[in-house]
Amino acid sequence: GDKVAALLSLLLPQGLKYGSIIDPMAGEGDLLNAVTSKAPKNVHMLGAEIDEPVATTCQKRLPQADIICEDAFQSKAVITEKGWDLVITNPPYVRYQLQNDDNSVMPTGSAIRNNLFALLNKLPYLDTEEKQLLLQITQNYSGLSDMAVPSWILCASLVKTGGILAMVVPETWLNREYAKPIQYLLLKSFDVLTIARDVNACWF
Repeated sequence: GDKVAALLSLLLPQGLKYGSIIDPMAGEGDLLNAVTSKAPKNVHMLGAEIDEPVATTCQKRLPQADIICEDAFQSKAVITEKGWDLVITNPPYVRYQLQNDDNSVMPTGSAIRNNLFALLNKLPYLDTEEKQLLLQITQNYSGLSDMAVPSWILCASLVKTGGILAMVVPETWLNREYAKPIQYLLLKSFDVLTIARDVNACWF
């Protein structure tokens, strides 16, 4: 929603101008809309959304952005030469049981893992150590993980050196056993600037 998006935007480091911004799971564009004021007019702003009606709504809302109806885990559009200045998203927390439904718009858990593995190998700016870490976590995260785990890996891999990663995360997810590889990834590869805990709100 707009209130959460506005809060996350306000928590971003002040004074930075982002030449490239991506939301790989854009939904209706709440987060992209919230950060447009931090972007120059010539910003490269991209939103990926797998659900076609939702992607259409997002594009109408954000005519200045490129909104694509694609699976971000296998989209060529998310790949850039140096990565993105700002990666901001609220990843889907789809339980693993629902990722095996052939009738769903969402890809299966195994397809997500395979597509993520292939995409990581195509990113030109990752050094050997970074790529090896991301590939190892991708290979070994639990099959019981919800969809947020590969989403975290994807988003982390898209951030350029010195760039910003901003995520909306339910607190309970941080206590899940299968989230530990993501916590390790953040400690290993990122400087954590801000964690905001909303203790009284019920978002869902």
